[in-house]
Amino acid sequence: KDQERTLCVLQVEPHMDEAYLCKSFAEIAQVDHVRIPHDNSGRAFVDFATPGDAQKVLEHSDHEQRYAACDGHVIQLQWAPQPVHDRFLRAHRVAEAIPTEFSLYVGNLDATVDDAHLFEFFASRYKSAVRAKVHKDPFANTKVFGFIRF
Repeated sequence: KDQERTLCVLQVEPHMDEAYLCKSFAEIAQVDHVRIPHDNSGRAFVDFATPGDAQKVLEHSDHEQRYAACDGHVIQLQWAPQPVHDRFLRAHRVAEAIPTEFSLYVGNLDATVDDAHLFEFFASRYKSAVRAKVHKDPFANTKVFGFIRF
């Protein structure tokens, strides 16, 4: 079954694009397709070459299905529900190899800029802005850079 080849990645951040997710799983499994919907749900769907590849990824995650991505960031995984998987396959056939969202790196931010300010700035100029994320250290201090998704 195709459903058994697809995992859902939860809490996808703006810097996590298709290439990032492919790279995160590359050492363990072969990725066929990655889809990040435009619905601002913070989810992505990763279709692996075989059900065994998807299972290997889950086996490399911890007991709460958390997995260390390529940069050490922890991502949450779960099996993709069937209706979502069907929409994923239909969308992929229609728009194969066309990126649906893009990330733009924004550097040299003032320490007072937060997610809302960054999004507001771009959304007021570009209607295609979807979300923004200013990166912070473990102490909630800004790293003075972020990403805007279009």
